[in-house]
Amino acid sequence: MDGTTLRIFDPGIGGRHIIWSDPLNQDYSRQIGRAESKGIVQIGDDWRGLKARWRFTEITADSFHWIGEERSSNSALGKSLTIILPAEPMLAWAVL
Repeated sequence: MDGTTLRIFDPGIGGRHIIWSDPLNQDYSRQIGRAESKGIVQIGDDWRGLKARWRFTEITADSFHWIGEERSSNSALGKSLTIILPAEPMLAWAVL
């Protein structure tokens, strides 16, 4: 997955509005992201209307685990994908 992410801090919700877009595949997602425990959780809807939860855990200076989960709005949590990725600049906001 490649794409561009825009994160805007909103003090009223204590988190960030997040817009992610992959123009090549016409894929996009709108989420709300917040620090949770020692990680980051982003919750929202994707372009297919599925509920999505992205979790960033085990954050270190040079890596993190990304767990992407999705489900339809009327079902239990569906499939899950876990990927270990190199750290990105986004980690600067891990602690809000």
